[in-house]
Amino acid sequence: MSVIFNGTSISNFKQVFFNGTAIDTIYFNGTKVYGTDGSWVTMYSNSLAPDSVNLENQIVPYFQSLGTGAGTPFVSQGYIQGPGQDSRYQVVLQPYYRVTSSDGTFYDGVNIVFYEGRTVTGINTSHNGSTSFSLQVAGFV
Repeated sequence: MSVIFNGTSISNFKQVFFNGTAIDTIYFNGTKVYGTDGSWVTMYSNSLAPDSVNLENQIVPYFQSLGTGAGTPFVSQGYIQGPGQDSRYQVVLQPYYRVTSSDGTFYDGVNIVFYEGRTVTGINTSHNGSTSFSLQVAGFV
């Protein structure tokens, strides 16, 4: 089923605005026809560990393959330190995406920093232990 709003087809993950205000949910005759369904779908999972190269060899190449901008999980992404012995890679998520990890859950619009190296490991925190994470997208009606 396609939803048409002001002459434009609304697809999943497309932000809808009405009079300058973002709309997350649309109902028609009491039936939800657009919006999240409360679930989260895992797109990608991995882990960070001291002295590993998961960040440089697996995570960053995957994130970069997705790109940035409309239709991708990322508003922006890039190294803020490294690659090298201690690397930090920062992403900012689009709406309807999140990163869940053993270090916390992080949503759109905030800087999310992945740390990995000889002396640092973590997501938005630096510690010397492993952390697993998942990049997730909201389920839609």
